[in-house]
Amino acid sequence: MKTYSTGDRVVVRNYDVNEIAVITEVHYSKKVISGYTVRSEKGAEYVYLGTDNDNSSQTISSGYTKLVNTKGIETKLNANTLGNFK
Repeated sequence: MKTYSTGDRVVVRNYDVNEIAVITEVHYSKKVISGYTVRSEKGAEYVYLGTDNDNSSQTISSGYTKLVNTKGIETKLNANTLGNFK
């Protein structure tokens, strides 16, 4: 499973729509990552998202995330613009 850190940009599949988002919190269970909280450019917050979970209606898509990050797609979304939501 691909792992991410706070502040990383990711692509979130929300049902059939992809959104660019940023990781705002990493959740752990017994020292293993159990999910992520992300904030999308549209302002939505998704809690305890997994990665590449085809059975979930909301998940982080690592393939699209890699594509967005390697193509240099610009966005003003980053951890600093979101503030601290803890």
